[in-house]
Amino acid sequence: MAIVVLVIACLQYIDPHNWQPFVPANTGKSGLRLDRRAAWRGHVFFAYIGFDGVSTLAEEAHNPQRTMPLSLFFSLAICTALYIAVSLVITGIADFHQLNVADPLYKALSLAHADLGWLKFLVGIVAVFGMISVIC
Repeated sequence: MAIVVLVIACLQYIDPHNWQPFVPANTGKSGLRLDRRAAWRGHVFFAYIGFDGVSTLAEEAHNPQRTMPLSLFFSLAICTALYIAVSLVITGIADFHQLNVADPLYKALSLAHADLGWLKFLVGIVAVFGMISVIC
């Protein structure tokens, strides 16, 4: 729910000039390299939607052969849509060059030309509780 609030609240502050060029030129400083960072991206994919949570519920389903593939597909589709929406909004309110920090969402909200203090507070609270739920 907090992601939807973030996207809706930031829509009015998007500057389309931040998306020019939409796909930046390759400077050779980034990209997929076969090192520990690239291997880490594979782990992040599996944590993307929590496949383990969906597959654990298969024991509770009445017709798991039908509902499991559908639930995995729809959960992946919803998470992908939310990921894209947040990415577009955040890069729309701040230049992507300034977002190479540990907390890009919070940084983008700080760079927005608006008083989004309440939204920064919400993002901080949700991030803390989100990390607690993952760690425990």
